[in-house]
Amino acid sequence: MSSYSSVSAYLLAVRLRSNKTLLVEGATDKKVLSHFILKKNHLDNVFANCWIDDASLIDDKALGPVGAREKIKNIASRRPPDNFRCLIDREWDGLNTTSLEYDTALFPENTFVTRGHSIENYWFTPGSFINFIIHTHPTNVSAEYLRKIESHYIAILQFSAAYSLACKNLSIVARANEMLSSENIALNNSTFTASSCLDSKIALRGHQCNLFETTNSLLAQARQFEPDKLQWICHGHLGEQAIRACIGKLAETEGYDAATIESIVFGFKIEKLKLDSEHVTTLPEGSATPLNQVLNWIRT
Repeated sequence: MSSYSSVSAYLLAVRLRSNKTLLVEGATDKKVLSHFILKKNHLDNVFANCWIDDASLIDDKALGPVGAREKIKNIASRRPPDNFRCLIDREWDGLNTTSLEYDTALFPENTFVTRGHSIENYWFTPGSFINFIIHTHPTNVSAEYLRKIESHYIAILQFSAAYSLACKNLSIVARANEMLSSENIALNNSTFTASSCLDSKIALRGHQCNLFETTNSLLAQARQFEPDKLQWICHGHLGEQAIRACIGKLAETEGYDAATIESIVFGFKIEKLKLDSEHVTTLPEGSATPLNQVLNWIRT
């Protein structure tokens, strides 16, 4: 599909389409939504087609160097046609950092917003990660290891939330991407904490900060809340990396070799996204908000 040199050209193309158009931020969002819609239509025997575009299609120099989310918000504000809607990540808009509740945030009527931080948060469940390990490491791990993932999952989610919020508070979200490994995490008495080596690791990326202390201080707050709340406030990418690093730390305690631990923490990204996309189609309706609303809009 060719790109559009301006927002006006893109919206004109949308108006000329016979099917509805949903605009999303990136390739992952497009894959997950396409999978969700196709699977649901198949199961319900419904024939409802739509266009799903991602923001990279619109290359409007007048917008300046903005990210995909800001580009979509700009397009949504220009009174697009009735056959157009968009889906954006909530990120931390409206997050009360004391209660870890999302306040009511105002978004345009033509904009669907993820329930939590990002599309990835929908698969931050123990079942999705256990299924991933079963699929990718059936000859390397034991059933006892899988039970440990399940029994430690609340602590894993607490660490993921604390690490995500620490990176947010220190303004290092982009710098910290793909940085965390099982070596940077300590496990004591079923509790995951950050290791002091995190500070030197982020320093190597050009930023001096107290990531170690900030993460561990936020753990006390994270432990006050139920997993359902923590699931949605973790950063999409950093949160997933933290969960996988904790699962890798559990693999260390099982005595697995370095190659297996490395692949648990960093490997099989394409396979995992396929499994996660399928996982989203199995979620209860309340947990899948607003994806079911997107589906209903397409069908009406």
